[in-house]
Amino acid sequence: MIDNLSQAGAIVIGFDILFSEKATGDTALAASMKKSGNVVLGLSFERSGNEENLLLPVKTLADAATSV
Repeated sequence: MIDNLSQAGAIVIGFDILFSEKATGDTALAASMKKSGNVVLGLSFERSGNEENLLLPVKTLADAATSV
């Protein structure tokens, strides 16, 4: 999908999927993200009482994205 959107001229490709757990295919997804150079991934911020938690995508994908 990323390759097709890039070839079609997409300026930015954004995912509203967290990708917080490792999965089969992460390496291929990361390669496609790096190649396109315009993928933005989301993150999750949770506050529970006085505690704040930031949940990020797995490092392989976060490193391949243009921004998180």
